[in-house]
Amino acid sequence: MYAKKLVVACLALIMCLAFSTLAQAKELENGDYSIEYEVLKAGESSVSIANDYFKKPAKLIVIDGKQSIEITIAKSHWTKKVTIDGKEEQLISEDKKEDLRVVQFPLENVAGDHPGTVDVYINEEVDGEDFLYDNSYEIQFAFDDETIAQISDTPTAVKAAQETKEMVEETSSSPLSYVMYGAGIIIFLALVMIIGRQMKGRKL
Repeated sequence: MYAKKLVVACLALIMCLAFSTLAQAKELENGDYSIEYEVLKAGESSVSIANDYFKKPAKLIVIDGKQSIEITIAKSHWTKKVTIDGKEEQLISEDKKEDLRVVQFPLENVAGDHPGTVDVYINEEVDGEDFLYDNSYEIQFAFDDETIAQISDTPTAVKAAQETKEMVEETSSSPLSYVMYGAGIIIFLALVMIIGRQMKGRKL
């Protein structure tokens, strides 16, 4: 009896979490929003040196519940490639004189930390000396959803995103997928408890 009650309670909790997650993703109306963020070192809470290459705030674009993030990158000729959640950047505009470029990325949900990468290539004179640098960094983008503020009720046009090879090979990392994964584990454990109790009542 206890195991059955546990299953019912777990299912109720799972449904609440699922509906809550979906509600968070759809609560913003169509439009453009500003949002503050930081670029952190991968797997850490400390700010990455790459943080200075990204202008703040970012622009959050919402169209029919789907979210995209638009970011302005400084030192554009140094930062050759940026990804977020395995998605390659979609170039929107570029200002070579100011060394800036504007790029977009699709997001399942802007809240939380999002893994990313940045490729840096420098082959020029820096501080009076010849400098050659070529490296790729793993980073994470931490968007502060508490700073979201609407700037327009007409959303900016969004470019279709391309997935990196690594993203295609991975399973979905959306919040709802984590909820469903946890649901499967909880239900499995509850069933094991029920079967175990039934077996104890039988004679061998």
